[in-house]
Amino acid sequence: MEHRKGKLHVVPDALSRSCPTVSAIAVDMENLDPWYKKMQKDVNKEPQKYPGWKLENNVLYKYFPNKRAVKTNGVEWKAVVPTSLRKNIIHQCHDLAVSGHFGYYKTLGRVQEDYYWPKMRGDILKYIKSCHVCGEQKHVNEARMGLMGREKKVRYPFQFLAVDMMGPFPRSSQGNSYLLVAADWFTKYTLLCPMRKANAAKIVNFLENEIFLVYGVPQVIICDNGTEFNNNSLKKLVQKYDIQKIWYNAKYHPQCNFVERINKTVGTAIRSYIKENQRLWDQHVSEIQYAVNTAKHEATGYAPVYLNFGRITPIRGDFYGKLPDDFRLFPENRDTYFEDLKKLSEVYENVRTKLNAAYIRNSSTYNLRKRDVVFEPNWQRDVVFEVGDRVWRRNKVLSNAATGFSAKLAPICTIKNKISRLVYQLTNADGSDAGNWHIKDLKRCFASDESINSLT
Repeated sequence: MEHRKGKLHVVPDALSRSCPTVSAIAVDMENLDPWYKKMQKDVNKEPQKYPGWKLENNVLYKYFPNKRAVKTNGVEWKAVVPTSLRKNIIHQCHDLAVSGHFGYYKTLGRVQEDYYWPKMRGDILKYIKSCHVCGEQKHVNEARMGLMGREKKVRYPFQFLAVDMMGPFPRSSQGNSYLLVAADWFTKYTLLCPMRKANAAKIVNFLENEIFLVYGVPQVIICDNGTEFNNNSLKKLVQKYDIQKIWYNAKYHPQCNFVERINKTVGTAIRSYIKENQRLWDQHVSEIQYAVNTAKHEATGYAPVYLNFGRITPIRGDFYGKLPDDFRLFPENRDTYFEDLKKLSEVYENVRTKLNAAYIRNSSTYNLRKRDVVFEPNWQRDVVFEVGDRVWRRNKVLSNAATGFSAKLAPICTIKNKISRLVYQLTNADGSDAGNWHIKDLKRCFASDESINSLT
């Protein structure tokens, strides 16, 4: 036996240590399945009969033309993976922190970037269904009551910015307890920022220096009613940059802010990697951000990073090939890349069409067996409320039998302001502000003053 330095294990490392965007695989000639051996033999013997196949260093490759409008650096010759290596490939594209333990669609898209094998979809689906971490951390999404609001007409990246705060988490070894999540409505590009405290100053600093002055100032900011967002500091920032609107979504109605769905994805990814020590929850935040932004999104059909930059962002420097020993830096012809970038407008138009289709598809499912609001009072149906109306508000506090409290007994509030046909600002019985609420959580109060007094 002879020792061989780790840095010389170039080919094996491509499989055992690489990230999911690397297409190099190590083929063990002694442990190949019969189908792979037959294809090697046939392609080598009669290549004219297999125009979409080739054999290099005993590795099979199959050609899939790049159908993206912007060609850039996408791989068109996919490495054909033998049976013995397929599970490891799926592991890389699903289990690693830069893959995020995402679902079938995103994992399939990541594998397809570099690899191919027959019945690949079935293998990936079977792997994810049997994944212990996914089974432990993920749950089924369920639709809420109430019809979906109007579609938001967004045409460009970072035109609408959605922000939210996750936490508090267990205080990490870095001193962080919160995670600020900011996402572009159009491309779904996401930025994550661990924070020690959920205060306005840190949020404003992050929005201004890490988003506005890097990606551009948005037309609209969407956030919730928390004090970390509903404050003078953020309002001054909005005025400073002439942002046209800051939109506070209704309480307990995450559907109006798509970043809530990203929160679920990010939260699941964090839980998948913290293991036993919850003080390390912020250890993989940057990798998870990369995983979210490089995974194909169900609504757009593109990875968020591709829609923002018009190219794939590789995770390894050898993605572009090995440099020659006599390498020198010279300007090269970039016309091809420039021509590709001109086609981004076609890509954006395609994304707008897909977002509209996703809205129609989602609203059809969301509105199933839901009631619409009507404009005339009706004892049997929901109505559009007016300022001054008294309403029952759904109570979101958990019941406690020990104190004789039941969450089913909802408080009575008064409509203070009509934000939209679906969202209303309420005041409590004592006149204090109760925040913005969605109509799905409200019901007209027909009780008399006497009966109301008897309840308070």
